[in-house]
Amino acid sequence: MGKWRRRAAAWMAVWSLLATGCTAAERSVRTDGTGGEPGREHAERFIAAADAFSQGEIQAISLTELPEKRGTEGIVSLGNSPEGMFEMYGYYDSEGRYGGILLLDLWENTAYFPDIAYTSGELVPPRMLWDPEENILLASFRTRTENGESADDLWAFMRWETGHLEAVPFDREECEKRLKERLSYEVNTEENTAAFFDRERLAGTFPLGSLDGRRITDAVYTGRLTFLAEDGSLMELVPGFLAEGTPGIQYLENGSLQARISAERTGESGEETVRFTIFEMENHL
Repeated sequence: MGKWRRRAAAWMAVWSLLATGCTAAERSVRTDGTGGEPGREHAERFIAAADAFSQGEIQAISLTELPEKRGTEGIVSLGNSPEGMFEMYGYYDSEGRYGGILLLDLWENTAYFPDIAYTSGELVPPRMLWDPEENILLASFRTRTENGESADDLWAFMRWETGHLEAVPFDREECEKRLKERLSYEVNTEENTAAFFDRERLAGTFPLGSLDGRRITDAVYTGRLTFLAEDGSLMELVPGFLAEGTPGIQYLENGSLQARISAERTGESGEETVRFTIFEMENHL
């Protein structure tokens, strides 16, 4: 009976994806350093591989084995949520893209998300946190490798009584916008430090290191961004700066800012989404 439920759920997902050509996840397709962006053909191949895996026709490999599988395709095990509610798997294709995840819950319900990238060439595994009060699975994926830097994407998977999951991203542009609205900084040229203020409250003071004497023109907050640290639902960021006479973004050499972050269901029944809230930023050395 369990195998039948899993197979039925898988084929329902296949039909939905092929009929619509998209998923709730399509708003944030990105696979930096993993062979470009997936399209319909990638999604179809993902679905075929995921279905074969759900029927026991192929086996999942470990994340550490991925470098040995270049030029092939298959399914990789990405771990379990801490309380064991979900198992997560990813699809890797012959072009080296690490995009497409499937989630299995305790009742063998299966959810497919072909357009979510789950890692980059660094092969950092996803991190998950289940919130039973909100019925939301939070997951962070280390998919960003811009300018040699690493950063996470955060997704919330709303779970319904049927076992269906709906994916909602914490949009990176929205995150940067919110942080810029609440954070400001002052540079002390004599001490070569930058003080950050969270809505006028001092959040932390950090040495500027190699930026000594250079005029800073702007700050960037999402270039080095991580979510779901070991203690609950957290976000941590290392501020970066654009400065005259310096190419690219220059990041703080020591220290970061850290905040609690929550994800709550909001909206009318049938049109629910997730509201992400960032709480007070604190100095983290």
